[in-house]
Amino acid sequence: MLTIGTALQDIADQITAAGVPAAVDPRNLNLPGAWVTPGTVSFDVLDAETAFMRFEVYLVAPDHGAVHSLNSLGEQLAKLRTALPIGEAQPVMVNLPNHGADAMPALLISIDAQLTED
Repeated sequence: MLTIGTALQDIADQITAAGVPAAVDPRNLNLPGAWVTPGTVSFDVLDAETAFMRFEVYLVAPDHGAVHSLNSLGEQLAKLRTALPIGEAQPVMVNLPNHGADAMPALLISIDAQLTED
């Protein structure tokens, strides 16, 4: 069985080690922080035990106005780039449970990883 949940947590742990608190469950996310979510799974090799997955990482900041929020997101991005290869980051708004009804500013980053069976 592919270890998608374990891979999610491994990426969250790497992000946290880089200085950005990360969670795989948005209810547990402390702001500012990173929410790690599963993305597309592909099977590019003829190997039943190997898959490739794109993980979506949302760097999220509280909405304290555009300048303050963007500065906070930029600080998180700088920390994250020391630990993981980041090709681009797209500004988005994201709604999270337990964080109010309004969408919050975020940067969306994709990280590709190989998954194998345990």
